[in-house]
Amino acid sequence: MVSVYNFDDYRKYIEAVVKERKNAWGIWSQIAKAAGCQSTYLTQSMKGRAELTADHVIGIAEFFELSSDETQFFILILDYGRAATKKLKDFLYEKIRKTKKDQEDLAKRINQPRLDVGEKETLYYSSWYWSAIHVMLSIPIYKTTAKISERLQLPLEQTKFVLTQMKVYGLVKQERDHWTLAAGDIHIPKHSPLIGMHHQNWRTRAVMDSTNPFSDGLHFTGVHSMSFQDAAKIKSLLLDLVDKNKRIIAPSPEEEAFCINLDFFKI
Repeated sequence: MVSVYNFDDYRKYIEAVVKERKNAWGIWSQIAKAAGCQSTYLTQSMKGRAELTADHVIGIAEFFELSSDETQFFILILDYGRAATKKLKDFLYEKIRKTKKDQEDLAKRINQPRLDVGEKETLYYSSWYWSAIHVMLSIPIYKTTAKISERLQLPLEQTKFVLTQMKVYGLVKQERDHWTLAAGDIHIPKHSPLIGMHHQNWRTRAVMDSTNPFSDGLHFTGVHSMSFQDAAKIKSLLLDLVDKNKRIIAPSPEEEAFCINLDFFKI
């Protein structure tokens, strides 16, 4: 899905959405109807001979099924396109830049609960198997200590200790010999002092998997030189991928546990 946050020009955003939908038959007529304007006026607007209004964009945003935040940004780039003075354009561009920067904060994009900074957070992010055990409980066949221990190849007592501690933290519940989730996904913010440890734990685990000749995991490392503009495009694509993954994962039945690692940075 084309992200509105990738654009400063509202016309280019609309064109990108239409292109993504393979120029579906009657798409421009549908957009004009959603905007509440004549098709001829929409055509003139897209050619830069007229401007859309916020009333038009609200209807288009609903047609594109944008969220409230995305709609606000759509209106922001519309205002930027309509601005007549440099002072106003500079002011709106700064708002656009700040909004895009905020969207690069995965904690805001993912919007998941997180542990408070302290002993339990330090323990939870101390090793990969804490979050692994936590997520395994979302899978119906892994509800006992023994099953999880066997699946993750961890000592039984170690698995029991982790589950017991997570029960104390309110993350899981115990019913006789079965365990269930009390809280789902947890996201660690980028400003946490434990963020490096968390990433290192799972990247180390990924390296271990890459050395297993029987693993069907996909591992890729590429070191490239490129322009700053193209680097920004790739970063935006990766952020969009995070959003798309979330939309796919949310309704997906819990059958197996997987790890997704994404790295993209300037050397």
